[in-house]
Amino acid sequence: MMTPTSKEDLCKEYLDNYNDINRFDFCKLVLSKYRFENYKLSEHNIKKNDYIIQDDIRFNIQQIINKEECSEDDFKKIFNMLSIEQITYIGF
Repeated sequence: MMTPTSKEDLCKEYLDNYNDINRFDFCKLVLSKYRFENYKLSEHNIKKNDYIIQDDIRFNIQQIINKEECSEDDFKKIFNMLSIEQITYIGF
């Protein structure tokens, strides 16, 4: 597999290799990721501003989580709202 050269290539790579469960799990992961370097491993009281995803993006992802599925269009919408830095930090 080639290393993606752009955000569009990376999105295509994810979609080519993800099924509906993977897409939904990615959305759940995105909501839960935070700046772990600011916390001890046993700490669970995460400050709002330490979550990787904020505000409108969190709201949109939460709507997807609430309907319990993430279509390819949903995934593309969320993916396009993320920066490369956020995508890299989140991983998957």
